[in-house]
Amino acid sequence: MARTAITIQELDEIGGQEKIAEQVSTSEMKVLNDGRVGVKIVNGGISDLTVTVQSVSCSHGRIDNQTITIPNGDTWYAGRWTPRLFNQPLDEGQTYLNFDKTASITVHGIKI
Repeated sequence: MARTAITIQELDEIGGQEKIAEQVSTSEMKVLNDGRVGVKIVNGGISDLTVTVQSVSCSHGRIDNQTITIPNGDTWYAGRWTPRLFNQPLDEGQTYLNFDKTASITVHGIKI
């Protein structure tokens, strides 16, 4: 299954009003990551949400995925991932995010 790309809003020096928030419709998403990108995740559901940010394996084969648990009703910000540690080698410039559920979840990509 192809991953859904998260749309990125680039903020200038004075910031900006949120313009793009997407309903999470698939458990596998990706974001174009240059090291200055983060995401805002809103868990509007009735239970906790787990988001896994996939890292790439090092030369020894170790993987250090980041796992974020967002309580129901909360909003979390995550990101500014180091490209060499999180960008997928077979999908240039993309960092992968996996959601354990999709109901009542929105995501907003932000570039600072």
